[in-house]
Amino acid sequence: LGFKEPLENLAEIWAMIGVTARPKERLTIDQITEGVRRVLSFKFAHLPQITDNVWSEEQARGIARALAHDCGLQDVEEHGGLDEICGTGLTSHIPWQTPGWLQMAQRMGIAALRPVFLNLWSWSSRYVETPFGKMHIYDSMPNDSESK
Repeated sequence: LGFKEPLENLAEIWAMIGVTARPKERLTIDQITEGVRRVLSFKFAHLPQITDNVWSEEQARGIARALAHDCGLQDVEEHGGLDEICGTGLTSHIPWQTPGWLQMAQRMGIAALRPVFLNLWSWSSRYVETPFGKMHIYDSMPNDSESK
């Protein structure tokens, strides 16, 4: 799932599925499988847009079992606990809009911090090539063409 230790991956999954009724060491295989699916969907969100060859439920379950084994979890329940998992897209289900003052405060905070990153840390604006086209970034590293 990344360049992390197995227990770090388990902690990420535990946080991503929002289970509070049990510690991460007592997650079921069903819960870990759902967490694996969410992590893969988050880290490789573009994949379903460019191919039909994405991971299956059995592949996610296999990763979940391997992760449980790598974490040294003993007597892991195979099924259950899916009712303890938080739904995805929680913010899209809130029945009210974000207050205007909060949106304004967020924009003002970002605008106030911009000079810190651009001036104090010497970030510069540039475009980089990605598989999906050019992307604008602020970067503290010199451009390859500038450093030569």
